[in-house]
Amino acid sequence: RLAHLNSGILSESLIALGHQPGSRTLAAVPRMAFTAALGHSLGPVHIDLTVKYPLIISNIGNGYNPATGIFTARVSGMYYFRYTMFNNLGSRSNSVMSLMKNSQRMVSTWDTSGSDDNDTATNAAVLQLEEGDNVYTRLYANRQIYDDGANYNTFSGFLAKIRTPPGTPMPAWPSASPISAYQVIISNMGNGYNPATGIFTARVSGMYYFSYTMYNNNRGSTPNSEMSLMKNGQLMAYTSDIVGNDFQNSATNAAVLRLEAGDNVYTELYANRRIYDDGANYNTFSGFLLFPLNLCSL
Repeated sequence: RLAHLNSGILSESLIALGHQPGSRTLAAVPRMAFTAALGHSLGPVHIDLTVKYPLIISNIGNGYNPATGIFTARVSGMYYFRYTMFNNLGSRSNSVMSLMKNSQRMVSTWDTSGSDDNDTATNAAVLQLEEGDNVYTRLYANRQIYDDGANYNTFSGFLAKIRTPPGTPMPAWPSASPISAYQVIISNMGNGYNPATGIFTARVSGMYYFSYTMYNNNRGSTPNSEMSLMKNGQLMAYTSDIVGNDFQNSATNAAVLRLEAGDNVYTELYANRRIYDDGANYNTFSGFLLFPLNLCSL
């Protein structure tokens, strides 16, 4: 009886993950996930350079190669990537980095040294990858990042959903830049994100993950940056950057949200505030369905 019950639970779990009974075993579902850290300072570099993170924290599926710093997709699907850079450089070089897909810039971070130091910047994106596509981070020429072995600089990613047959209903995976209606679409599986309004609308009830990054290139008396992640008019998460002698600062926040079909999620820029972008996609908004709740219960 217990074996029968366990079999039923496993079958239900497979359906919740988008698999029909008998189509694949759980062990056959591709798994790819990694986190790697730099662990040492890098730069100033003389040319644009792929960052090689040698310290492997996890590397399920061995998609990330520490010798090259490159993640290679072993299966086509939707992936989530996130990187963090750290600047402790005083009056020395700035830190400027990008997340790259097959030599194409996806999103970026920039921090300029000033009277402050010990600054961190993070950005992320949901990317649709074909088998064999490469994703990595790039540190630009004459820039550098700092680490003392505490793993301030990290690079992470995981497979969120494998490709399904044509015509299969898809959950939403928005990733776009910049604000307040982010109009540069990097990926939008399921078309849940509307670039005309800047709003993501849930098509199915479930648990979702959202993150956003704001960028401030303000100096002196120019406005501060304040933003929030909003769900149906309710504040979920908040970021703030106050101008000073430093500038070119980033702030990131994220949340796991339970949404019902029709719920709206978006970012809100506050009155008399501003953010800056020059086309390098410093300001981003990303999200994806973790799992539906019509078959799974909390």
